[in-house]
Amino acid sequence: MNMLKHFRDNNEKHEIPEDAYVIHYLGLKPWKCNRDYDCNWDIKFHSNFASDSVYKRWWKVHDGMAKELQYYCGDNKEGEMIIRQRVEARNNVDFTL
Repeated sequence: MNMLKHFRDNNEKHEIPEDAYVIHYLGLKPWKCNRDYDCNWDIKFHSNFASDSVYKRWWKVHDGMAKELQYYCGDNKEGEMIIRQRVEARNNVDFTL
């Protein structure tokens, strides 16, 4: 099954079926976030793309691939710098309404 990672407002769990073979990631890609959670939750207009379960699945596949291929998924110094900058910006935002 081919899945698009986009969820409507009435889909609170943001999950995809286990038999999904291909997942098209919309919004910020997993390799552009920290491993601990999907950083699409941090951006209001990206919340429809956020999914903790899909995010965990991507990292499971990532960790199972050959180490020499992981470099192409953002596991490099440039990718780490982008993540650090995004985390720093997120930590400086007031999320109160």
